[in-house]
Amino acid sequence: MDPEGMKNVWKTNVRTSSETSTAATMMRIHSTTERLRERTRGATTSVEFGESSGRDTRSTVLVAREGTDWPTSSSIAARCRRSIAVVNHQECCDALAVEVERFAAALEVANSELRVPSCPDWSVEELAQHLGTIHRWAERLVATRAPERVDATAMDLDLGPVDAAWLRRGGESLAATLRNAHPQEPMWAWGVDQHVGFWSRRQLHETLVHRIDLELAMGVAWNVEPAIACDAIDELFENLAAAARFSPRVRELRGDGEVVRFAATDYPASWTVQLLPERFSFTVSSPTPHAELAGPVADLLGVLYRRQPLEASDLRLSGQRPLVDLWLSNSALE
Repeated sequence: MDPEGMKNVWKTNVRTSSETSTAATMMRIHSTTERLRERTRGATTSVEFGESSGRDTRSTVLVAREGTDWPTSSSIAARCRRSIAVVNHQECCDALAVEVERFAAALEVANSELRVPSCPDWSVEELAQHLGTIHRWAERLVATRAPERVDATAMDLDLGPVDAAWLRRGGESLAATLRNAHPQEPMWAWGVDQHVGFWSRRQLHETLVHRIDLELAMGVAWNVEPAIACDAIDELFENLAAAARFSPRVRELRGDGEVVRFAATDYPASWTVQLLPERFSFTVSSPTPHAELAGPVADLLGVLYRRQPLEASDLRLSGQRPLVDLWLSNSALE
């Protein structure tokens, strides 16, 4: 679907479902979220980021707990950003638990037959089935420290009935298994990091993005913590080349040396990519980009993960629009 068509579907669905949402529903979801945030609030602190750019670079972020050994993103991903917070394994697990509950609380009051505008082939029930199955598949992989990929169809997974209780059971089991595992234990993963730590980070962002999908279907305004949004973008870029195995359009991200920059305006982070004849590469230097997409980090997350049309975001595009279109059209995880 073209961007304009996606924008119209997105707006129509949000408007229609918003008219059926109730204040009680919103209060229930908000109350659940705040209650779970209280459980992890003690794990946050303020830290100073990188070089000063003439603006306040202090931000409340998730940071490593004392005594916890958490590997940072790969050197490739680290070079592509200006600065970013490090989210550790246990805090990913805590944040995953919050996202699981947010999804489940919304699912309790959602119409299961609603279509999902950001995943137009799915209903809300199909979205929940996908996420709950992914949780159970990942939990089994981590529990066995699987040395290679095992297909979900080869596992005896609990596949329903699909409802909020089923979603919670799978998500809570996944979070518990991850918490009890050391992040640096080796195991199979489809991305760069071949350790348990890949899965706590990946499942946090998987659940976050699908929670956004559910809220879009319900007509609920979605939000995300800036530090988590930033790390989700970082993870997307870190693993994008590896994702070509199941997202073949990634191989189309090529060019003649053009540079594209994605910059957060409300958070100290930016990512610069160069399109080369045979591949794309993140650049260490900061050359003047041929195109730049800049704005709030939450909008960058929504657009880069294809959960929000560019035209419906607060992002500012400068330079060559076809380069941004090329990236957005071929970088989605399928």
